[in-house]
Amino acid sequence: MISVTVSTQTKLEKSPFYYAVLHWTDPIVEKDKYKWKTTKIKYIDEKQKRLHKQAEQEANNKAEEIRKEFEEKLNTKNTIPNAKNSNDKSKQKFSDYLLEWAENQVGTKEATTSSTYITNIKGIIAPYFEERAITLGELKPIHIQEFYNAQYKRILTKGKNKGKTVSKNTVNHYHQNIHKALNDAVKLDIIPYNPDDKTIVAPPDDYIASYYNEEEAMELLEKAKDTSLELIINIATCYGLRRSEILGLKWGAINFTTNTITIKHKVTQATIENKRVVIQKDKMKNKSSYRSLPLIDNIRELLLKEKGRQEKNKKLYGNTYKNKDNYICVQDDGELLKPDTITNQVPNFIESVGLRRITLHNLRHSCASILLANGISMKEIQEWLGHSSYNTTANIYAHLDTTAKEKSANTMNNILNKRKTS
Repeated sequence: MISVTVSTQTKLEKSPFYYAVLHWTDPIVEKDKYKWKTTKIKYIDEKQKRLHKQAEQEANNKAEEIRKEFEEKLNTKNTIPNAKNSNDKSKQKFSDYLLEWAENQVGTKEATTSSTYITNIKGIIAPYFEERAITLGELKPIHIQEFYNAQYKRILTKGKNKGKTVSKNTVNHYHQNIHKALNDAVKLDIIPYNPDDKTIVAPPDDYIASYYNEEEAMELLEKAKDTSLELIINIATCYGLRRSEILGLKWGAINFTTNTITIKHKVTQATIENKRVVIQKDKMKNKSSYRSLPLIDNIRELLLKEKGRQEKNKKLYGNTYKNKDNYICVQDDGELLKPDTITNQVPNFIESVGLRRITLHNLRHSCASILLANGISMKEIQEWLGHSSYNTTANIYAHLDTTAKEKSANTMNNILNKRKTS
């Protein structure tokens, strides 16, 4: 039972009435809570001793009535049935619930999102809890906390980070998966509260983007001339498009009359049933991702060159030519370029021509850094890159914005110089 206490208080600067201040401890989040309710008994100045004492007593009596009524309602509302007996689902093993939940995300979430849920849960989270055979109803914060603590110490045995411990960012992804799955269990009345609310997870490391400066970027564009990656590298560097946006470009998005390029399609790749699958979408992530931009001269020339190449290939391959959807970034036979392939090809090419190795996505950051260095505002860069909010752009690129810092330094120099000469 939740016990409620009450005290009688006034806030005369705002109201002439006495208030019942209710206090109780929430059993789910284990936090003290307070609520102010008016007694509707007016405060009388202490100079009128008898009337003041009478009003104070009436207020105390009314406050006690309010307390009893509130306590009764609170206990009715917060009656928590035994989790094991209240719902058959709560008797299910937590690992099984997680696997079911992940599979149910398919179709309701973007394929790339649901595939990440499935990969994390099937590969790491569910096997850990499977060994412990904890049911959903038995799950406590300490069980989840022990999982997070174990992940911080786990050594990776394969991949590019082999031999390193799991990163804080990865543990945060596990936390997001578990928290979302348990929130859904609360919404469905399978469990009374989310035990993951009480766990402690280290914040992810700040993301510091790697990028090229203007000189390096221009050297890369020169090295990419007349190669199969020339168009992709130029678009990534000049427009800062995401991988999915570059590969999603269709000829219908290019208007050579008005000289505009519209970002309205995307191509992604996700693991579905243990297979890497290419996913074509005619819908962007959000409204800000859908954008029309002026066609830059060198990109226009490269697109016209690519259009001519594809026309020749259509004749060469005839009925076997595969580009029925009119994508721009395709192989000679018209087959759509795979995102994973491009992700590997670009940094390998960069390294092969003797430049500092960076990724395709780093060219997006390079675009932003070059624009910032040339006086383009953060707001304009947000719109150019298609970020959903100004904060996203500022959080990633604020450290590159030297203009404001230079103004501050110049101002301070001027102040100090005036002081010297006065």
